[in-house]
Amino acid sequence: TLRTTFRQQGEHAVQVIHAPRALTLSVESLPSGQSLEACVQQEMQRPFDLEQGPLLRVRLLNLNTDEHVLILTQHHIVSDGWSMPIMV
Repeated sequence: TLRTTFRQQGEHAVQVIHAPRALTLSVESLPSGQSLEACVQQEMQRPFDLEQGPLLRVRLLNLNTDEHVLILTQHHIVSDGWSMPIMV
């Protein structure tokens, strides 16, 4: 689930399922002087903390008054080919 994190226990990874919690939506303007492509690339390069989570990040960029871009970034450990079309 999207409320799962993982921790190392000896030689094994252990799945930890947390209680339901609100999804954090980061709403911000596109940084001045930065292209949308560069902003998306930067988001893709941000690492995930598998022990702390969340393993899904949601960011809404305001390009102007009438135009916005939603960026969903999730770690591949919590997604697969079947879930991706549902998320999109």
